[in-house]
Amino acid sequence: MRVTLTTDRVLNHGTLQRRGEEIDVSPEEALALIRSGQAEAVTEVIETAMDEPREEVRLTRRPKHGTSVK
Repeated sequence: MRVTLTTDRVLNHGTLQRRGEEIDVSPEEALALIRSGQAEAVTEVIETAMDEPREEVRLTRRPKHGTSVK
């Protein structure tokens, strides 16, 4: 699971991980870091074409020329 550190972190072999750094950890370790306030979960935003049509698509649409059904 990917998390963003909110504090500096020293690993057991002396490696320093800085605040703001995104790291990959196991889900159990990620939950422990989040619960202790040392990290925040990284959420990925996936944009799709369904959210809002592109400008060029909007410009190519033509009004329908059919007659209304009564």
